[in-house]
Amino acid sequence: MFGTTIARHGSALHSRFLRRGTAAHVPFGDRPRLIAYAVTLGAVLGIVASNLTILPEVLNQWGEDYRFFAGVGRRWLETGAFYNAHQLAGPYEARSAVDVVYPPLALYLFVPFAILPAFLWWVIPLGTIVWHVWSSRPAWWAWPMMALIVLAPRSQSIIIWGNTGMWICAFIALGLRSAWASPLMLLKPTFAPFALIGIHRRAWWRGLALLIVASLALLPLWFDYLSAMRNNIGDWPPGFVYSLPDYLLAALPIVAWWAGAGRPSGFPRLGRFRVPSRSRGAASGESEGTLD
Repeated sequence: MFGTTIARHGSALHSRFLRRGTAAHVPFGDRPRLIAYAVTLGAVLGIVASNLTILPEVLNQWGEDYRFFAGVGRRWLETGAFYNAHQLAGPYEARSAVDVVYPPLALYLFVPFAILPAFLWWVIPLGTIVWHVWSSRPAWWAWPMMALIVLAPRSQSIIIWGNTGMWICAFIALGLRSAWASPLMLLKPTFAPFALIGIHRRAWWRGLALLIVASLALLPLWFDYLSAMRNNIGDWPPGFVYSLPDYLLAALPIVAWWAGAGRPSGFPRLGRFRVPSRSRGAASGESEGTLD
């Protein structure tokens, strides 16, 4: 009888342990998701707060790069000159918002915005990035990563100044969806490694062919570009060191793509875990769940 009593109590304790263990693990499985969302919200609030505290300075700097690029486009329309005279005469050290270190392909971006409304300079690339991130349906763990990328001071400066870095970020998003857009990143040679996205696809080569045809239409300016780059005694490639911090923002659409549904078949989705099922309990064991 004593042995039977011990066995009965042992079985009851074992069942209670399993129930408690299962109940404890389910909320723990949700905890990383909640932490991730809290970090994301905190980063977003941090972005708003940091810009509100220096609002006058932000307003003074708003669109500095955009105005330079639009001015370059207008100058080319009026005079046919893309590079400054001292750049072609050389030697010189490239200065920001003064000297043009972009290849002639950049005219296809700068010239339209010499005419188009200024707000489109931000709406088009940022809208493309938001669409890409949202439609990628990234796993929960990617949201704080993306929020922290945007929280970085350099990322915010790119948006505030209207730097071409946000256009490159949009081209990366498009290139991940359709490889034809990837060669567009050659507009800013310091981002040439990202232009290889999708090189194994036919669409990439069609995009490159289109870019070559567009380059041939500006052939005389390519000789000026080579002269301007050869005469520059600053860092080489021009703007490379300066643009390295921009790689952080460029990683944003890649993080969303990798963590989301837009990845090619064969690539793993990193937002899956095995968590115990509350409904089945110990009788049916563990079942696979997702915290996507």
